[in-house]
Amino acid sequence: MSLKNNIDVAICTFMQTANNQGQVLQAYALQKFIKNNYPYLIVRNFNQNDFNWHFYQKKYIDKKYDKLSQKGKIQADKFNEFKQKYLTFEKENFIAKAYICGSDQIWNNYERSLDDARLDLNYFTLEFAKKLNPEARTFSYAPSFGRVEFSPEFIEFFKENLSKLDDISVREKANLDNLEEWGLKGQVVCDPTLLLSANEWNEIAENFNSKDKIFFYSMRPDTYIKIQDIYNEFGKNNAIFTFANQGASDTDYTSYPSPQEFLGGIRDAKCVITNSFHCTCFCVIFHTPFFMLASTDEAQNERQKTLLSFTGLDDFIIRDKKEIDFEKFKNIDWENVDIKLQEFRKRGVEFLKNNLKGL
Repeated sequence: MSLKNNIDVAICTFMQTANNQGQVLQAYALQKFIKNNYPYLIVRNFNQNDFNWHFYQKKYIDKKYDKLSQKGKIQADKFNEFKQKYLTFEKENFIAKAYICGSDQIWNNYERSLDDARLDLNYFTLEFAKKLNPEARTFSYAPSFGRVEFSPEFIEFFKENLSKLDDISVREKANLDNLEEWGLKGQVVCDPTLLLSANEWNEIAENFNSKDKIFFYSMRPDTYIKIQDIYNEFGKNNAIFTFANQGASDTDYTSYPSPQEFLGGIRDAKCVITNSFHCTCFCVIFHTPFFMLASTDEAQNERQKTLLSFTGLDDFIIRDKKEIDFEKFKNIDWENVDIKLQEFRKRGVEFLKNNLKGL
């Protein structure tokens, strides 16, 4: 059976999670940016069923719905509604003129051997694309490896697969160093969420009653400052607590925002405390003061370090509770941050422009 071939751009990225805010919002952002700036292009998220990333599917997606708490089920339904409303899919696989892999940690092997990871990584390095359309343009937009050290077998795999792409960009400066060590050319570009302005995000943001409160969002427990210490310090009356990959059990202080409410919660908060890269991105976009809790796994800090280095906000990565000093917020020059962010954003805009021209 012949495949549909009237699609211009296919995007291959993470987007199927039940409750990872950054994952679905970065997928939305890249699709939204291309549609806004190239309205003549037909853009779709590529159907992942035939090129399944089995490990990620098993670890994060195939958690039984009936095992979620009641609040977890409500949040999962909100995520599904968001994806159905804002992310454009095709029911069948198709042939495209250009294939984009990224953003997010699509090149992370998640501690697997190459044999276990090969199927997923082949998909997210677009190994299949030229087989579907030998004339297709293939490139990466701001993906991450989620690490900076690799075994020899993974180095050889990435050298071979990534060398076949027509152009390469990555999200972290440390991963650009990896590429250069492997003899590959690339560049650092901003995360897709940063391609959109605050006004564009406000088009979908919804109120989450965070005004005059601290908004806390955690991706992982391995931070120098423990989450329980944050809760003990600020308490449920002064802060909103929410987590990625939550939903197995409820607590009396855990909130379950939709992606739209997540945006509104960050925008309206007095300040944000987080260890999430994408949450930090939205703080920068909305001019919301924040502290970024550093992970004890320093490789996981590379994406935040790249972002905050470009925007001049390095001082807000913290490793000790004593560094939570709200007086520091007075020193943030948001006008200067915006100038630096615009320079960083321009890299991504030009990269996409160069790779989408002629379609």
